[in-house]
Amino acid sequence: MSVRFQPYWFRVWAAPALVACIAWIAVLATIDPAGSYPNAPEGPGLTSDETFNVQTGVILSGAIRAYGLGILHPDSVREVFGNPSYNPDHPPLGRLWIGLLHDAVVVLIPPNDYEPPFVTVCARTASATAFALIVFLVGYTAGKWYGPAAGCVAAVCVVLMPRIFG
Repeated sequence: MSVRFQPYWFRVWAAPALVACIAWIAVLATIDPAGSYPNAPEGPGLTSDETFNVQTGVILSGAIRAYGLGILHPDSVREVFGNPSYNPDHPPLGRLWIGLLHDAVVVLIPPNDYEPPFVTVCARTASATAFALIVFLVGYTAGKWYGPAAGCVAAVCVVLMPRIFG
């Protein structure tokens, strides 16, 4: 059984993928609020709860690196989630995403003056990546249901929607 190239499916996901990549790059280019990357343009200021979410994400990311699947053991759960610096007001999966991408960016593209425990701009890449994924998924789904042109327009509309990001 050979796999044939399906040009229709390529047309369905290509335009939303391109729009999502452009949106991701545009958002990443403007997310530095504190000058951690001196050559990058300034982005929007910090929100009131952003540092709490980043701190908790970095704690969760460190716990996953330290314990692996052992984090599911009751003793590990008490140690990680019972930590006084852990803020349990939201479910942990989104914060884990923030922490994992923060750690990846700190290693791959270190900021100018990195002072542990975290750098907000490195954690903001998680939001930018999630935004690009939403743009792609909306465009792909619309393209699959209504055709490639509708998918492209839907992806562009998500990007241009007022106050969706930032």
